[in-house]
Amino acid sequence: MRRREPGRGAPLLDQLFLICGLLMLVDLAFFGAGLVVPGIGLSLRRMLFVVILAVAVLRRLVSRIPFMRRELALIMLIFVLVALWTLVLPASYGYSLGTSIGDVSPWLGLVLLAIWPWDAWPLESQWLRFRRFFVRLAVILALIHLGIWASLVADLTSPTLVVAATSLLPTSAGEDSLFMSISLLPSGMYRLYWSSSIFLMGGLYFLVAYRPPRVTRSWLLQVALVCGALFVTYIRSFLAAGLLLVVLPWLFRFQSSRGRTVNPKLTVLLMWTAGVALVCVAIDPSVLEALQLSRDVSDTERVDQASALLGQFAVHPVFGTGFGSYVTQHVRVGEIPFAYELVFHALLMKLGVVGMILLLAILGLALDIAGISTRARENPRRFATWAAFTTGFWFAGATNPIVTNFIGMAIIVLVLVDMRHWGVQSEVAAGSGGFGSLQPDRML
Repeated sequence: MRRREPGRGAPLLDQLFLICGLLMLVDLAFFGAGLVVPGIGLSLRRMLFVVILAVAVLRRLVSRIPFMRRELALIMLIFVLVALWTLVLPASYGYSLGTSIGDVSPWLGLVLLAIWPWDAWPLESQWLRFRRFFVRLAVILALIHLGIWASLVADLTSPTLVVAATSLLPTSAGEDSLFMSISLLPSGMYRLYWSSSIFLMGGLYFLVAYRPPRVTRSWLLQVALVCGALFVTYIRSFLAAGLLLVVLPWLFRFQSSRGRTVNPKLTVLLMWTAGVALVCVAIDPSVLEALQLSRDVSDTERVDQASALLGQFAVHPVFGTGFGSYVTQHVRVGEIPFAYELVFHALLMKLGVVGMILLLAILGLALDIAGISTRARENPRRFATWAAFTTGFWFAGATNPIVTNFIGMAIIVLVLVDMRHWGVQSEVAAGSGGFGSLQPDRML
């Protein structure tokens, strides 16, 4: 990869990007729907995202890096997604502009892939540090999960007290929304999660993908903490995603060992689609009961929800009804009526067949920009782990809206950026330019 000389103002822009990126990671890791800036009432993470986009564009202009065709195509398709499915269709069916913008906003994170100044950014000094910081935050988040959970189990505190304390945080969840969900299961164990819990899965990916050559106690402890925190959420799709992360890399490597040539992008898109399609089977109450994972009330609600969403899709199958649309008789949260547990059932209803094809095209371009074909050839083992994680991630997202919210989509963008940087990370690890502490296999 050819490196360009930094232009005037580049170091300042690099530092600004790093600071904004780290601040956003902290907000994503701990504060659920996101902190609100006191006195202004605006979402901190959205403000940071706008600054990051602006800095990336300026950095590109300073380095005089032209846009490639696939990057322009991604920007254009995202523009079409916003213009038709966010502005035109929702308004024509009577849905508010505010809900449609709120619904589409997490997906807009993919535009960062198109404007990222790939061959100009000082990756050695920023990206590896950024990734290590992500893992540190995930471990701290795991400790918070387990600490609160242990205090509840030991009767050192009560769910009411914890919820009351977290309700004082100035987040954008809305007055009627809870920052944290705590419930007592029939088994007598507590279930604890909030929308930032999905951040743990990103930490688990980086720990597994960059595991040390020799397993250390420190690495095992970090993995155990993150897995333990994911377990106490008792989110069944998280557990299924963890199983896919274990099984799929072995299957992928087995296929590769048989000498079969596969198209990495097509393979990943098919794996993602199959993972989402499995949800249609997974939500069947009889299947959940056979696996001893059934929950009578929520399972029935999801079956009814699927029926209602697919019913509205049947009325508008071609273009759907747009982002921000919803089924009136199945509004889950008044503040965000477009949010459903069955995210991809809802997406099919909102986008229709044409919109879903467009979304697949956007994801395909994102994979191209990340250099999926080259990375899969250079590092097939890590690619197998990457493909398994993202498949499990979308599977988890198909039954839980906290995966396709701002936090979940940020993780998708970050793992795509990370894929593009694999080759650079190898060069850094092999060099002697004073970055020994940033070797890819030493996370903390």
